[in-house]
Order: sequence, then structure tokens, then C-alpha cells
Amino acid sequence: MIIEERQSANGEKTYYRFRWGKASSDRISSGIFTWSKPKTQTERNHNKEALAILEIKRSQLIIDQQAVGTDYIPSHRYKNNFLDFYSDFVK
Repeated sequence: MIIEERQSANGEKTYYRFRWGKASSDRISSGIFTWSKPKTQTERNHNKEALAILEIKRSQLIIDQQAVGTDYIPSHRYKNNFLDFYSDFVK
């Protein structure tokens, strides 16, 4: 799985998406962005945390793809309690 980068129109932000094939259906937007040229410490911290979250999402997608066709349910998908699942679903 590859993480693609795309610059915004004005060049201030970089958006990321996941790609695992060549078809357009083989790409998923991550919804995460970083600042191209961070000006403040807050923007630098945002970039570090966004890249860490991006790597976690990438790992979860890889595990999900490897679990297809098996009885294994990844821990980030499994909820012990129906009420916990339903509250996340409602949000």
C-alpha cells in the first residue's frame, strides 16, 4: 500500500490518500493534511501528529485487507459490547 501526496491549489497544504492498485476504485482519501511550509510551532506539531495518525491508518488498512476471507476480526474492528458499537455507529 502506497501513501500518495497531493498539493492543494494554493500550495499551502499537502493531502494524503492510500493507493493499492491502479484503478480509481483502489484509492481512498485519508482525510489528513499537513502544512507544506509550517510557520509556527503549532503547525509543526500538527504535521508530526498527522503523519503518526496516517501511519496508524495505513497499518489498520493493511490488516483489514489481510483478514479478508478469514474468520479473524482485527481488534480495531471488534467491539466487546453492543452498546459501545452502537454509540460509535450513532456518532
